[in-house]
Amino acid sequence: MRDFVTSAVAPAAGALFLISLGTSAVHAATGPASGSVITLKGVQSSNCIGVKGSSTASGAALQSQGCSGSAFQQWKASADSSGYYQLVNAGSGQCMDVPSASAAAGTFIQQWGCGGGDWQKWQFHDDGARHYYITSKASGLALDVYQHSAANGAAIDQWAYMGAANQQWIVGTGTSNALVGFGAGTTGGKGGSVTTVSSCSALRTALASTAAAIVRIPDNTTIDCRTSGTVAACPIACGTSDPGKTYYRIPVGTQTCTELGSSSNATSTVPRYDTRIDVQSNKTLQGLGKNSKIVGASLSLANASNVIVSNLTIENINPHLVEGGDAFTLDSSRYVWIDHVTTRLISDGHVDMKNSQNVTLSWNHFDGYNTNVCGNQHHYTMLVENSKATLHHNFFDHASGRNPKLDGTNTRAHLFNNYWLDITYFAINANTGAQALVENNYFANSARPHWNNGGYIRATGNVYTGISATDAYRNSGNTVFNDVTMYPYTLDGASGLPGSLATQTGPR
Repeated sequence: MRDFVTSAVAPAAGALFLISLGTSAVHAATGPASGSVITLKGVQSSNCIGVKGSSTASGAALQSQGCSGSAFQQWKASADSSGYYQLVNAGSGQCMDVPSASAAAGTFIQQWGCGGGDWQKWQFHDDGARHYYITSKASGLALDVYQHSAANGAAIDQWAYMGAANQQWIVGTGTSNALVGFGAGTTGGKGGSVTTVSSCSALRTALASTAAAIVRIPDNTTIDCRTSGTVAACPIACGTSDPGKTYYRIPVGTQTCTELGSSSNATSTVPRYDTRIDVQSNKTLQGLGKNSKIVGASLSLANASNVIVSNLTIENINPHLVEGGDAFTLDSSRYVWIDHVTTRLISDGHVDMKNSQNVTLSWNHFDGYNTNVCGNQHHYTMLVENSKATLHHNFFDHASGRNPKLDGTNTRAHLFNNYWLDITYFAINANTGAQALVENNYFANSARPHWNNGGYIRATGNVYTGISATDAYRNSGNTVFNDVTMYPYTLDGASGLPGSLATQTGPR
């Protein structure tokens, strides 16, 4: 991390020079989740950084503008392995840029076609007051509203950081990275050390620390946590559902193979190669690009609190076995946010939670296609047992059952703006007193869209196509919890969800 001090550079013409030499505190470099879409709102003016005239042209100036929600005021923030961000405007596709790589204070900031130069790389610094100042890698100077203006249309320039309000920014949510729901308040490892890892051993060590930490996996990096081992498993023929195919299930407790459907109680010795990684409290685990990946690792958040996992693919956890490891195991966990994650080729639960509270799952792709199991569809995607969780903008793709299964009298699940595609057994199941509020979702060719099996379901605003449209298990009309009045949320129209969630879920 760099140390920034007040520069002795003379002020540019017309600039207001503040005597603030006392601002010398150094704050840890940090920033938004890589791949997230953000807004940058000025602390002094409450305006957002946008492109002048909503231009798509290279060289268009950046301005301080009244925040409107326009795509030209939204920036995709993609971090490299050193923690520097490229900021790509969502409206134009151009990058935030220092003209001619200038190191001069007072240089006006523009947008330009994206390249790999330091003049298009930016570092976020937590100012200790829930704001950020943002510096250019090329010049070391901070983004600044020219002459401390609060006017709509004021220019954005670069200037030595002096702790002034016109150099401080609130990082807000753009299109799809808001923390909404029961998990609100989760901050992860904010304020802790920042570590970049590329090996399984380094990942385990960083996540096992008791200190707050932000743990990053670079883009185009696969961390392989598979090990060599074997397990005794029951061979079970798929039968008429998938003639000629056999899958292997690990007996749990006192289960016998015949109880699980095998022709005898003889087990087979089968490879097992997963690694369990314990995630301690106050952690953020984030991928720095679309191709940040963990292979063969089950993340256990048992008894952990305040954890964020984002922008990753987690895959290949014993896909040839059943009961051979979850992607995420939450047990007595609190304040957990799993966002923009893809899980695929998982043995057991993609996310299983018990006795957990304040959980949000958002913009995740739960890919159930697995040629190792009957019908090529995963059996047990998700369990929510005696837990409180919000699930929004997730894609449940080509799975069989538990999408999710809601169980227990203490379960409260709010499911809105999700997409289910080609589900053969059931999408949502509520039993043993579990309660579900199911709003504005899209069920495409999915059996038992919301099945009340001893619980309570209220469903409104949903779209049903294919077998979903005629399935009898679309239970609704119960009185359920009203906890959602405790947090704000916005419902998208259900009809557009297949297009958006098929492309926008998972890492970015």
